[in-house]
Amino acid sequence: MENLRENTGPYKGFLIIKCEKCGEIKGFCTKQETYAFRCEECGHETALEELKPLYVECGCGAHFRYMTNIDMEELKWECLTCHTPLDIHINKRRTAYVTAGAGDRRRR
Repeated sequence: MENLRENTGPYKGFLIIKCEKCGEIKGFCTKQETYAFRCEECGHETALEELKPLYVECGCGAHFRYMTNIDMEELKWECLTCHTPLDIHINKRRTAYVTAGAGDRRRR
């Protein structure tokens, strides 16, 4: 029997991917389904597996949902609408990334 893992793709839409070789982080939107990301900096291809949702909620009213392979407690990300830098952190269950403050209230 084939071993199928959950959440292994394909993915499309807003993605924030960290290159597993050089560590470069790239945010982008893809309209076509994809299983991998090729880094523009080093050319390495990172498989898109077991991505977590990342919710951006800005004070300007903009909301965005990304999928990410980032594995860190906190990061900074910029709102696509107003370009305000936002603090993003992993939630208590370690299942998703949320905007500091706003995301905690919405997803309890």
